[in-house]
Amino acid sequence: MNSYAEDLAREELLPEERILWAAQPLPGRLFSPADLFMIPFGLFWLGFSIFWMVMASAGARTAPGSMGIIFPLFGLPFVLIGLYLVFGRFIYAHYRRKNTYYAVTDKRIIIMTKRVNKTVRSEKISSFTTMDKYVRRDGTGTITFGMLPYPMEYSTSGMYYGRRSYYRNTGFALENIADVDHVYRIISELRPA
Repeated sequence: MNSYAEDLAREELLPEERILWAAQPLPGRLFSPADLFMIPFGLFWLGFSIFWMVMASAGARTAPGSMGIIFPLFGLPFVLIGLYLVFGRFIYAHYRRKNTYYAVTDKRIIIMTKRVNKTVRSEKISSFTTMDKYVRRDGTGTITFGMLPYPMEYSTSGMYYGRRSYYRNTGFALENIADVDHVYRIISELRPA
């Protein structure tokens, strides 16, 4: 167990609740199946945005007045979006994992984010209708809870802002954890039959 994750979770315990497992997502493993689409799309977006700015800059020399400056600057937000799609979302994912901690108690699953402030999400284990396990060859993996829509693949990129009222338990997952089978067994034994 991760002692810092355990200390953070201890602050959130209900009366007579005990911690069975606590950890942090493993660093690395930044790629997901969604990247098969997102990386080529991001490269295309970034390339086209840069092309736009170069062509707009070339045409700006002959543009009258302030249009020579404004027209090329119009492409700048699109270049920034392209940079985020290609690079920024991986930096965001690394930062998010570095500041995320998980705990499984005998009653709940707790996901804590510690940045400037501490954010805590928890759900009763008995409330999950489904629980899915994704295991890699090295035994690491992810456990997702509840009914997850297809866009869940994008929820960890910082680009998906689904309506929480529509997607029950969307984004509730223990991502990139070591010995995922062990954690899955702990939670499975606590779920009602």
